[in-house]
Amino acid sequence: MGKKKGKNKKKEELEIEVEVEAEAEEDISLGMVELYGPVDEEKSAEVIDFILKYSYGGQGPIQFLISTHGGLASEMFAIYDVMRMTRENTEILTLGLGKVMSAGVLLLAAGSKGGRQIGANCKVMIHGLRAEQGGYLPTLQNDLEELRRLEESYIKVLSEETNMSKRYIKKLFSKKLDVFLSAEEAVDLGIADIIV
Repeated sequence: MGKKKGKNKKKEELEIEVEVEAEAEEDISLGMVELYGPVDEEKSAEVIDFILKYSYGGQGPIQFLISTHGGLASEMFAIYDVMRMTRENTEILTLGLGKVMSAGVLLLAAGSKGGRQIGANCKVMIHGLRAEQGGYLPTLQNDLEELRRLEESYIKVLSEETNMSKRYIKKLFSKKLDVFLSAEEAVDLGIADIIV
C-alpha cells in the first residue's frame, strides 16, 4: 500500500510540474512588456531587451502597456527605433493607461496601426522638448542646436506615426505649454486607434 501512495505522489508532482511548465509557456506567449514610470536608461533597456528577444522568437504579437510622465528623448528614440524595426515582422499592440505624456506619446503612436489602444480616462500630454543645461555660452549654444535637431526629429516621426502634420505639431509646440488631450482627442489625432 505504501508503494501505491508513493507512485500517486510522484504522479501528482509530475502533473503539478507539467501544469507549472504549461503556465510558464502561456506567460511567455502573452508577449507583454510594460513601461510604468519614467522613460530612462533602465526602463528603456528592459523594454528593448524584451521586444528584441520576443520578436526573434517569432511568438506572435507584443502587448506594450504604457503609463509614463515621459523622460529622456534619447531613450524614447531608442525604444521607437526598435519598435519601428520590429513591427515589420511582429505586431506591436500599444495600450496607454493612466497617463501617456511627453516621450510616451510617440511610443503609444508607434504601435501597429489599428492596434493602438488608449484607456477612456487616460490623460495624454504633448509638448516640445525641454532642456535643463547650464554652463558657458558656447556650450549652451551648442546644446540649443542639438535640442532643435532633436525636436525636428521628434516632429518628423510623430507626424509619420499620427494624423498630425508637421505644421500642426509645430503650432502646438509654439505655445510653449503642456498640451493636454483626452482619449477621444488622441484618437482623432491618430495617436491611438481605439478607446478601451
